Amino acid sequence: MRHLSDGNVVDFRTYQYRDSTGIRSYSWLIKLNAVGDTLWTKSFLDSTVHNTYARTLTETSDSGLMLVCDRNRYPDYDPLIIRIDKKGKELWRKFIDTPGREVAYSIVQHPNGDFYLGGFRNTGGTYRSWVARVDDSANIKFEKRYHMTGWTCSFSLNN
Repeated sequence: MRHLSDGNVVDFRTYQYRDSTGIRSYSWLIKLNAVGDTLWTKSFLDSTVHNTYARTLTETSDSGLMLVCDRNRYPDYDPLIIRIDKKGKELWRKFIDTPGREVAYSIVQHPNGDFYLGGFRNTGGTYRSWVARVDDSANIKFEKRYHMTGWTCSFSLNN
């Protein structure tokens, strides 16, 4: 859950269910007021894949939200960035098409308006910490992978 500047809170989760083709999932967001009443809920699906996993979110400087999901195109995962306004209206979505299996676990907004994503990349069983910088439209400014001995992953970035 995340406390917002307007005094409300949001919760961003993955909803899983089973259908005739197997287990499927999509990302689900709920906004609650200070006493727990539902203000709105939103579901985020991708019809081109079976699974979309909610990972993290951050409030933007205009009180909207930047949501980070992963879309599973087995065996690959690609980050999915969704920008919504403060009322929950989806403004845009963008996949960061990566050559390996990048999973984003954290996002922070830089004072200049850009965002940093942190997570990991798995290529052939080799795990590397992955960091990307994107602008407010999720255009990649840079992405880097960092390798250390053993398993590395950026689970959290702090601003």
